[in-house]
Amino acid sequence: MDLVRDIMTYKVQISNKQESIFNIARMMYGRKIGSVVVVEGPKPIGIITERDLAYKVVANNIQPKVATAKDIMTSPLISIRPGDNIYYAYKIMNDKGIKKLTVVDENGNLVGILTQTDMINFFNKQRKEFIISAVKGKPTGSYALEG
Repeated sequence: MDLVRDIMTYKVQISNKQESIFNIARMMYGRKIGSVVVVEGPKPIGIITERDLAYKVVANNIQPKVATAKDIMTSPLISIRPGDNIYYAYKIMNDKGIKKLTVVDENGNLVGILTQTDMINFFNKQRKEFIISAVKGKPTGSYALEG
């Protein structure tokens, strides 16, 4: 079975809700990442994405050195578990129109993040494996079940 834990990103950039938007933007820029998860202790309480910076800060002329994470973070979060099926996660992302899901353990503690990029890489790998197997004359994988 294809599980979230197999493709999720385990190293997540976190911040607290009092962190300035300026520092968060610099963090994202310096690490070349598209989001920061806001936590209270080990539990995720919000997320700040590149879209939040553009739509909530720049478009509204908010001062990034004054505003804090709690002022613009998207909350509440939609989270999944590491043992959830990848296709279930994809459905949630697609239905909700979101590009990132926080991954939490049974206690609600942050263990990773599943991004749209993680999903694209997974589906591209599946497609490549199917094409290679089809060229060899032995189609395998979920694509082999179609048509």
